[in-house]
Amino acid sequence: MTTVGQLRQICEDILDQIAGWDENTTIRTGPSTYGLGYTVLETEDGFIDYSDIQEDDDDEEDYR
Repeated sequence: MTTVGQLRQICEDILDQIAGWDENTTIRTGPSTYGLGYTVLETEDGFIDYSDIQEDDDDEEDYR
Protein backbone atom coordinates (compact mmCIF):
# COMPACT_ATOMS: atom_id res chain seq x y z
CA MET A 1 0.00 0.00 0.00
CA THR A 2 1.11 3.53 -0.68
CA THR A 3 1.39 5.91 2.23
CA VAL A 4 0.62 9.62 2.21
CA GLY A 5 4.35 10.27 2.60
CA GLN A 6 5.17 8.15 -0.44
CA LEU A 7 2.49 9.89 -2.50
CA ARG A 8 3.82 13.27 -1.40
CA GLN A 9 7.31 12.26 -2.55
CA ILE A 10 6.00 11.10 -5.93
CA CYS A 11 4.20 14.42 -6.41
CA GLU A 12 7.28 16.40 -5.39
CA ASP A 13 9.44 14.39 -7.81
CA ILE A 14 6.98 15.10 -10.64
CA LEU A 15 6.95 18.82 -9.86
CA ASP A 16 10.76 18.87 -9.74
CA GLN A 17 10.91 17.31 -13.22
CA ILE A 18 8.59 19.88 -14.80
CA ALA A 19 9.85 22.93 -12.91
CA GLY A 20 10.53 25.71 -15.37
CA TRP A 21 8.51 24.19 -18.20
CA ASP A 22 6.01 26.43 -19.97
CA GLU A 23 2.46 25.66 -18.81
CA ASN A 24 1.36 25.01 -22.40
CA THR A 25 3.99 22.33 -22.99
CA THR A 26 2.37 19.02 -23.89
CA ILE A 27 3.55 15.84 -22.21
CA ARG A 28 4.31 12.64 -24.08
CA THR A 29 1.70 9.97 -23.27
CA GLY A 30 1.13 6.39 -24.26
CA PRO A 31 -2.08 4.49 -25.03
CA SER A 32 -1.16 1.70 -22.61
CA THR A 33 1.29 0.91 -19.84
CA TYR A 34 3.29 -1.41 -22.09
CA GLY A 35 6.97 -0.53 -21.81
CA LEU A 36 6.48 2.05 -19.08
CA GLY A 37 7.51 -0.07 -16.12
CA TYR A 38 5.75 0.42 -12.82
CA THR A 39 5.98 4.21 -12.42
CA VAL A 40 2.81 4.99 -14.35
CA LEU A 41 0.37 7.84 -13.97
CA GLU A 42 -2.95 7.64 -15.79
CA THR A 43 -4.33 10.83 -17.35
CA GLU A 44 -7.36 11.39 -19.54
CA ASP A 45 -4.99 11.60 -22.54
CA GLY A 46 -3.09 8.40 -21.79
CA PHE A 47 -0.35 7.09 -19.53
CA ILE A 48 2.80 8.88 -18.38
CA ASP A 49 5.95 7.36 -16.91
CA TYR A 50 6.12 9.76 -13.98
CA SER A 51 9.74 8.90 -13.26
CA ASP A 52 10.72 10.01 -16.79
CA ILE A 53 8.34 12.75 -17.94
CA GLN A 54 9.07 13.85 -21.49
CA GLU A 55 7.90 16.73 -23.62
CA ASP A 56 5.72 15.63 -26.52
CA ASP A 57 7.51 15.81 -29.84
CA ASP A 58 5.23 15.41 -32.85
CA ASP A 59 8.17 13.95 -34.79
CA GLU A 60 8.49 10.99 -32.44
CA GLU A 61 6.13 8.10 -31.78
CA ASP A 62 4.22 7.95 -28.52
CA TYR A 63 5.29 5.40 -25.94
CA ARG A 64 4.70 1.92 -27.28
